Amino acid sequence: MQQNNQPSWRRGGVWIDENLTSRRQHGWDGGPLSRSQDRAERIAAKKFNGPLSFAEVAKAAGVSQPLFEDILIPRKRLQFRNGAPLILFADSEVAPAYRSMSHAIILKFAEGRPKVEVVRQHIRQNWPLSNAPIVGPLDGRHMLIICSSEADAVEVLTRDSRRMEGKGFRMFRWMPGFSVKREPTTMVSWVRLHGLDPCLYRPGFLKEICRGFGVVLKADSATLDLSNPAMARVCVEIDLRCSLVPGVWVGTAQQQQWSYDIYE
Repeated sequence: MQQNNQPSWRRGGVWIDENLTSRRQHGWDGGPLSRSQDRAERIAAKKFNGPLSFAEVAKAAGVSQPLFEDILIPRKRLQFRNGAPLILFADSEVAPAYRSMSHAIILKFAEGRPKVEVVRQHIRQNWPLSNAPIVGPLDGRHMLIICSSEADAVEVLTRDSRRMEGKGFRMFRWMPGFSVKREPTTMVSWVRLHGLDPCLYRPGFLKEICRGFGVVLKADSATLDLSNPAMARVCVEIDLRCSLVPGVWVGTAQQQQWSYDIYE
């Protein structure tokens, strides 16, 4: 039988030969590769000219990795407030940390939340996101969802269905200083605008009109294609620290019309 004389190298305790393609197809012993074997071999093939990093070895072994990159912080002077230790950071130091949570969303269930795996499965099956979000529990009623992009965050916030495993929930953006013990300061709601001229059912106009009471996330498709010209329906983020407005005046300097709001 002809022997395989392909050269090989040893790096980080892994033997590597040049016949990786064949081995990937047939496995180490002629059988199919497992997922962990394939992952380890791909990393080894990529790094055969040098030693593997700790992160690459850990990833190949299936070890959990930190989600956030570390931020180097200079040593702080320990202060005290009301007898308790106080640590103060500069705005420039915490800003990148908060940016990493800019696409984070809180699900608050009216009663007990479903199990984490149930939430993950519901998201996979029902939410058309570009990437799987990070999902984790905060307590018995709150779930933290970290999306990979603003587009995915808007997709989550603007979904009509607010039930999961028969349990109702609210959604709102995570904000710095959020606490499960306090009521949120923002909410997301679909709003129906009655009294607008249908020719204003355009994203540019609706974005400006809704600045009177919130920030537009999305306009309903039946609004934009004018299949329901009786009203404009938009999904809006609302600041609960301000009173809900009953409507807005819209028009030009010469002529305005009243549009009243119905919050769903």
